[in-house]
Amino acid sequence: ANAETDPQALMSLITEQACAILGADRGTLYQLEKESGELSSTLATGLPGKTIRLKLHQGIAGLVAATGQPVRVSDAYADDRFFRGVDETTGYRTRHIVCVPIKNRRGDVLGVLELRLLGYGDSGMRDTPANQHPEAFCQADPVEAAGRLVRVVRELRPLVMVIGAQ
Repeated sequence: ANAETDPQALMSLITEQACAILGADRGTLYQLEKESGELSSTLATGLPGKTIRLKLHQGIAGLVAATGQPVRVSDAYADDRFFRGVDETTGYRTRHIVCVPIKNRRGDVLGVLELRLLGYGDSGMRDTPANQHPEAFCQADPVEAAGRLVRVVRELRPLVMVIGAQ
């Protein structure tokens, strides 16, 4: 399947592009479920087949969904807003986070894209530019990063239109 016929492939492509833009090694795309008021992971790199569920205001992603404002965290474990549950389940240790809301044209939050970086060349990590220079990820402007992601999504718009027509 490809992004032209598979919504999951399109979401994967968007998440991969966002990770590439900021040099993140993990990305999670959450959808806000209005009925339950929870975030549900639509796609989580590094966690194939698993779903992460968060309440509004729970963790950085829940905060971004609730406020509609992007957040950058340079030391996740030193930040009281950080939810450690996913790391505890997976064994991954998040260092840095950039999280941006996904909104419709009216400004309603539809979901959240959270990008994570283990950082500092911790054991088991691939050698990425972001691991060699984590300060670049920490200093990333989430608004500018969101703008770059929007441009990527606009480039993929014809694919979105094809999916929406089905």
